[in-house]
Amino acid sequence: MAHLSFDRYCAEIVTQTDLLRSRIDGADLTAPVPSCPDWNLGQLLRHLGGAHRWVETIVRTRATQPPFDEQVRDISGYTDDPAVLDTWLAEGATQLVDTLSIRLSMIYSSVRIIVCSDCSDWSADRRLGY
Repeated sequence: MAHLSFDRYCAEIVTQTDLLRSRIDGADLTAPVPSCPDWNLGQLLRHLGGAHRWVETIVRTRATQPPFDEQVRDISGYTDDPAVLDTWLAEGATQLVDTLSIRLSMIYSSVRIIVCSDCSDWSADRRLGY
């Protein structure tokens, strides 16, 4: 199985979230989710959006321990307006990808400086496999 690049993983976070979002309009958010017993669609969507934000917090803060995860675990009562939920999901996915990209660029810059402070960017890119 081929490994996906970092950019492709980031793109898929947004693409897959957008595919899910495309099905929200007109959906019954109280409909049960067969693969998630005792959950409805609204709860599942809230869980996903909460997970995006939870991971973003871990990456942004460089957490050494998992942060409080109430936004991921508390799925009770979430059957919001589909338009609000749609925007909220899009924002969470985009925020996660932006934070991942910023952190990678910071790491990449640090590695390039440590490994090859007197090399051109092209040389460092070739040595690091980017």
